[in-house]
Amino acid sequence: MKRFESNSAFSNRQKITGKGSVYFHSILDALPILMGFVPIGMAYGAVAQQAGMGIGETLLMSLLVFAGASQFIGVSLMVAGAGFMEVVLTTFVVNLRHLLLSASISPCFRSVPRKWIPLLSFQLTDETFAVGIKRFTGQPGDPWYQLGLNNAAYTAWFLGSLVGVVLGGHLPTMLNRSLSFALPAMFVGLLFLQIKRIRDFWVVGSAAIFSTVFYLTGSRTWNIILATLLASLIGMIVERWTEDSI
Repeated sequence: MKRFESNSAFSNRQKITGKGSVYFHSILDALPILMGFVPIGMAYGAVAQQAGMGIGETLLMSLLVFAGASQFIGVSLMVAGAGFMEVVLTTFVVNLRHLLLSASISPCFRSVPRKWIPLLSFQLTDETFAVGIKRFTGQPGDPWYQLGLNNAAYTAWFLGSLVGVVLGGHLPTMLNRSLSFALPAMFVGLLFLQIKRIRDFWVVGSAAIFSTVFYLTGSRTWNIILATLLASLIGMIVERWTEDSI
């Protein structure tokens, strides 16, 4: 089992690398995320504007919720006349995957002062998690690096939402439709960056199959959570099997 640095070692390393340079480097690493977040945020802003939401409501949701899928679903439910609790519970279920993301990356920040945790947790997304966990594999997590990723993504999402809600009514229909493809395209790009070993292929393939099967059989709210859990189990089995066969 890997051992993480103590608080004093962590502090010394921070002084050597420099907080500013780490933060700036993380923003550069976040550029692929920003290229996806801006058009997706524009799509959300345009959808919210077309649904009759005001600029203040639209931007406040981006600032406080900061979750693309949940915001799209929330707008759709509100347009359909859903009640407050229905919107809250539906978006809560959709975002349950963040429990898995947080559980996966939290060991990297064991040596980080606890005052960092709420700040890093609030802005954690699928994309910033993917970039961060890739960098922190086998070493302690740097809060300034993760903070840079999170802040860059948060800013890009807000600006995209602002542009979308202001210009949504003036964008061509074809462009509005194409913006929605930015989300799956970004996820696919981040996914392929994580595939390095045979175990990864098993996890990705099984997750895709399970999610599709659950979705087609009616579990359209829980399909991602269930597929993630089963694919993780398969990944653990494959890893144990490959270790035993060596």
